[in-house]
Amino acid sequence: MKLHRLCIWVFVLLQSLLSSIGAPGPATFLNFETAPVHPVALGPDGHTLAICNLPDYRVELFDVSSGFPQPIGNIPVGMDPVSLRWRNANELWVVNHISSSVNVVDVARRLIVATLQTKAGPSDLVFAGNPSRAYVSCSRENVVQVFDPISYQLVNTLSIQGDRPKSMGVSPDGSKVYVAVFESGNASTILAPKLTTLDVAPPPSVVSDPTGPHHGQDPPPNQGAGFNPPMSPYLNSNALPRGSLIVKKDSKGRWMDDNQGDWSEFVSGAKASKSGRVQGWDMPDRDLAIIDTATGSMSYATGLMNLCMSLAVNPVTGEVAVIGTDGKNEIRFEPVLRGVFLRVALALVNPEALTKRLVDLNPHLDYSVQSVPLEQRAKSIGDPRGLVWNAAGTRAYVTGMGSGNLIVIDAAGKRIQEAALELEEGPTGLALDEARGRLYVFNRFSASVSTVDLKSLTVLGRVALFDPTPSVLKAGRRLFYNTRNSGLGHVSCASCHPDGRQDRLAWDLGIPNGEMFNLRFGAVTNFFHPMKGPMVTRTLQEPEAKDQAKRFLHWRGDRPNIVDFHLTFPDLLASDQAPSVAEMRDMTQLFASIALPPNRFRTLDNRLPDSLPLPGLVGVRSKDGVASPLPPGNANRGLELFKRVPSDPTGQLPEIRRNTCSDCHECESGKGLDIFRVFSPRSDGLPFGGATLRGLEEKMGFDLESKESRAGFGFLHDGRTDTLTRFLADGFEIRDPQEIADLTAFLLCFSGSELPDCGADAKHLVMDGPAVTGKQITLTAPGPNPELERLFAAASRSGTVQDFLKGEQKPSEFVVRGRKAGINRSWWRDVDGQYYEDRNGVLPGDILALASPETPLTFTAVPYGSGRRVGIDRDDDGIYDRTEMEQGSDPLDVQSPSQIPPEEMQDYYGEFRGV
Repeated sequence: MKLHRLCIWVFVLLQSLLSSIGAPGPATFLNFETAPVHPVALGPDGHTLAICNLPDYRVELFDVSSGFPQPIGNIPVGMDPVSLRWRNANELWVVNHISSSVNVVDVARRLIVATLQTKAGPSDLVFAGNPSRAYVSCSRENVVQVFDPISYQLVNTLSIQGDRPKSMGVSPDGSKVYVAVFESGNASTILAPKLTTLDVAPPPSVVSDPTGPHHGQDPPPNQGAGFNPPMSPYLNSNALPRGSLIVKKDSKGRWMDDNQGDWSEFVSGAKASKSGRVQGWDMPDRDLAIIDTATGSMSYATGLMNLCMSLAVNPVTGEVAVIGTDGKNEIRFEPVLRGVFLRVALALVNPEALTKRLVDLNPHLDYSVQSVPLEQRAKSIGDPRGLVWNAAGTRAYVTGMGSGNLIVIDAAGKRIQEAALELEEGPTGLALDEARGRLYVFNRFSASVSTVDLKSLTVLGRVALFDPTPSVLKAGRRLFYNTRNSGLGHVSCASCHPDGRQDRLAWDLGIPNGEMFNLRFGAVTNFFHPMKGPMVTRTLQEPEAKDQAKRFLHWRGDRPNIVDFHLTFPDLLASDQAPSVAEMRDMTQLFASIALPPNRFRTLDNRLPDSLPLPGLVGVRSKDGVASPLPPGNANRGLELFKRVPSDPTGQLPEIRRNTCSDCHECESGKGLDIFRVFSPRSDGLPFGGATLRGLEEKMGFDLESKESRAGFGFLHDGRTDTLTRFLADGFEIRDPQEIADLTAFLLCFSGSELPDCGADAKHLVMDGPAVTGKQITLTAPGPNPELERLFAAASRSGTVQDFLKGEQKPSEFVVRGRKAGINRSWWRDVDGQYYEDRNGVLPGDILALASPETPLTFTAVPYGSGRRVGIDRDDDGIYDRTEMEQGSDPLDVQSPSQIPPEEMQDYYGEFRGV
């Protein structure tokens, strides 16, 4: 018996030693860089504060009766909880963005009692209407789902005509639901040459049309008859990219460039066909959806800003306040845009009359200079994410996630005091406690809660949350998001790459007075012109685990690695100096960690679908102008087409036309060639270096052949190609509807990591979560469950850990939450199907037998390697959470080891199971 107890003691100590080396680490943490939406809420009882601890997959609870948050427990929920709302004093609804679920929580028992499956990317939730309904915005599918909060049944699905609806609010009488469209655009679009195959010169661009506002000068001047700054006479005019220009619809509905050139005839008028559009083409620029809860009908407020980040409803006036940023991408070039390319905006919308007032939240900036002293920058707010009104509707509080501060505004949007309140890193969600004169702020990046005194507007204290985020990612965020690094204190890298993604805009960051530069690719030296033309913002959600720091970047492949972007800080952000190499490497590590979310088009077991519906997508128009809907696509056949060598019965095809898609794009990652190839006689600056096929669904919405387009930019470097059909037909002469459907299905399924039969082409190990990642099910009856077995089968489909080490898909693990013997407990199910209890060395028994209506069990699929940490060992020290709690040590502190003497181990662990 003594030897038996000693084995347990050695087992625990060895696990603690091995796991605590560098723990928690990136190996157990898959980062989607998800941003909170409505992560803080004060309960109806007036003293229970709930906060989404996003990276820990939990909701933290605090008692604020004293005016200072006191921790009173936590509730494990799904992956990446971003919003929560109280339905009543004991029922909390939690929105899990990666899990695509909503958890209904019994707060008194700290237990999930129901799980609602949603469309991909749920972001926020409100209760409204009569009878009351739960409205859930699903940002990745552009819908709002409506649920019965009693039966949990889906009642309706409402389509939102905009990209990524997120933040939500309710009218004071509960009859209207408001939804902010995160990537709504700003009514800017691209004029560009038609796409052609690589060996064919494109037709003349509409920009060079002699009847245009600049009489065919290409590129058009940006100041009068010339360029600002003046064009350098030493540049090679033959290498000057031509043909593309950004235009934007003004308040009069005219499509204008940055030099008062009116292109309306070429965008929506009689000459629209010259820009590839139909006459009457328009981009409504819908920013705020207004849903009538009685009828489900919808109206929109337009022309607010291009990134609508949060909203709150004035409880007295009923006005909807929307905060976000508005990019000035219609303005060219980098020296002109330096430090002033964006405004931090507030829109006050009358939802009945659809009138609006627009306010700059940085009134101390006039943008006539590109840099101000540090004390002026401290007043600036950047990347605004949190907004809350007081009960009287006389003042609102706004947080700047990038600027790390808070401002106070009145009902008209005017700052009540010019100075901003300094907070910790990444302040987002807010909860107002007027009864105690307090404001509670969740600081996303520092993982803390600040308590602010409303009267003095000072920080009274902070409470830290447990945060498993690896320190290297936190270090990278300090450079990436921090707007204080800019000349005016209001912009950062994240201004155009919000949450590591994209702003859905194109920018012309050319430098007329720049110099030609060259970069060597192996034996080939390529020359780059500083006037590169418009280019769409690229997402950073394209991690490659092996060589992120070595690949060529930008659309032209003109940056060897992330470190080479250091000059962007002084040149575009107007920083006082460039970051150090160490800081840039930290940011490189952050980018290397950002995974694409589970691919919603794949089957649950992460396979390519044989029949993927493609609603709303059409084939090539016939001679009479009719375009038929695309049939369902077979993504497996699309992969075959992707790798198929084009037939050449005549032997006349040029070399470039005899290549397969996979000759230019790696089969596994979709990454483009690192070699910039110029195919004469191209003159439109079409670049080929570094482009990727991952995440193409994020670029959909541009439509030149309909009178109404949801987006202004689409595919390719300048966004000129509106649909995948046009990309395949015009760029590769693929016109068969079924082939277009099959390739489209495959391209939409490209992310998600493993692709079958890539073989030697699988050069880069990508790290997306498979389709099952985050999926949840809550059981209320004991015994086997078909849906649970389906999840298990999907999670294990890719095989063993040894398969993964060979470069194949990571199998998923599961964590289980429930109650046993009247106590909330947790379990971990590894990739081999073995369960582990939250007590070291204990056989868990039949877990499924614990499920009942009173004691539900919730299963969550989590990424490979993270199951033990997420499920039973939060601090990843090898001593499981229940063991640490029962011995009096801290399960959240890796430096708090077990203090139980060996002779007492039996009391805690029961029968020892050898490992």
